[in-house]
Amino acid sequence: MAGETHAVFVAGCHRSGTSAMARALNLAGLALPGELRGAGRGNDHGHWEPIAVTRLNEDLLESVGRSWFDPKPLPEGWSASEAARACGGKAGDFMRDAAAESFAIKDPRLSRTGSVWRAAAEAQGLSPAVVIMCRNPYDVARSLVSRNGFSKMHGLRLWQSYMLEALRESAGLPRVLVHYEDLLADPQRELGRVSEALRISGLKTGEAVPSIRPEESHSHETAEFFLARPTVPDDIRQLYRLCLDPHARDGVGAFASLECAWRAWWSKTDGGDGPSALARGSPEAFLSLSMQALNGGHLGEALEQARKAVAASPAHAPLHAHLGNILIHCGDAEDAIASYRASLSLDGKQAGLALTLAHLLRKRGEQAAALDTLAACAAANPGDAKLNHALGDQLLLGGDLPGAALAFVAALGLEGETAPLALSFARLALAGGARDAARGHAMRVLQLDAASDAVREAAERLLEKLRR
Repeated sequence: MAGETHAVFVAGCHRSGTSAMARALNLAGLALPGELRGAGRGNDHGHWEPIAVTRLNEDLLESVGRSWFDPKPLPEGWSASEAARACGGKAGDFMRDAAAESFAIKDPRLSRTGSVWRAAAEAQGLSPAVVIMCRNPYDVARSLVSRNGFSKMHGLRLWQSYMLEALRESAGLPRVLVHYEDLLADPQRELGRVSEALRISGLKTGEAVPSIRPEESHSHETAEFFLARPTVPDDIRQLYRLCLDPHARDGVGAFASLECAWRAWWSKTDGGDGPSALARGSPEAFLSLSMQALNGGHLGEALEQARKAVAASPAHAPLHAHLGNILIHCGDAEDAIASYRASLSLDGKQAGLALTLAHLLRKRGEQAAALDTLAACAAANPGDAKLNHALGDQLLLGGDLPGAALAFVAALGLEGETAPLALSFARLALAGGARDAARGHAMRVLQLDAASDAVREAAERLLEKLRR
């Protein structure tokens, strides 16, 4: 409506397209306030969520004995807690600073904490509205298995909880449920539905359409196939079937009975106010405890929790990498190398990890192993300039000048001329007896403004060697 400042909250379970929706709303004309979390594992183009909002929601969930990865319902009366009031005050401050224009805030955790943000928005004189992203539960579960090492059932229960709580927390507000699959198939139509349902005039949805990239969705379980899966619990199947009902999408009604059944199931299965057994035994819980211990300087505890994380999900590459990092802090390079190798065997595209492992192997004199590590990862990441550069340096160290030259040329084609690469070309020329070429490359290093002190000093030493 004209004259109003809208606060649009983008909710829905993790891995459900909330980032895509937030970016689209931004391109359509809504601001994204605060410092945004950048790209990361699973979100190559950015998360589009304010870091401050995520922290507030994490703190609030922790205060009531929950976490983002715990599907157990929040305790009764949580929204009246002192922690909720404190979060509401800070949420109001955050939105007051952003309220010069209508804005969108994306954080999947808003599915669970939405009532606090809603009240804070209304207290600031804003008009809150909600977009709830829904994705096929099995695709969500598989994505969480890949990113976080969860079991599929953990992912399914998480989807169920986020959806039911998002629907409850947004009751009575302008809101719309958008299926991620529909957004990919017809972004113009779905963004138009969003604009109409939220009653926001002036959104330029056409400008947001190119930001939706169907090719970047990695799994597509059909609704029919999911609903026919015999291993899917009936209550999750019923919820998804209702979400698919076109008569229920925009009004988002008739979910109350499913929520009552969901609460009753949890009360019977895993009662009490504490975290669920799913959350306590999940790799994410152990990883979180390991990081807390590491930040507190408790290396022994950090190592123990990192080992538990790996044991909870031994096929999840990032957990092995984290364990390797802890082992490095503990001074155990041998076991760290084993953990890094285990991680790369599960996911060979981890360029940064391959560089780290190769460095450790070189320090131990294992040049052939370092070369094999870099060659395998470079083959899996042909467009990574740093990997090709590092591979060239390793080949040069082993005396393979033609191989080194090919790798350096590949790096040059990918990232252009850099001071470190010019230095590598100088060393290659010197190794091949081309002293004039070596001198020219070294001089080029000194001409590049971006050259670091260490690279400049190395180039000067090489030039001094050539003067002798």
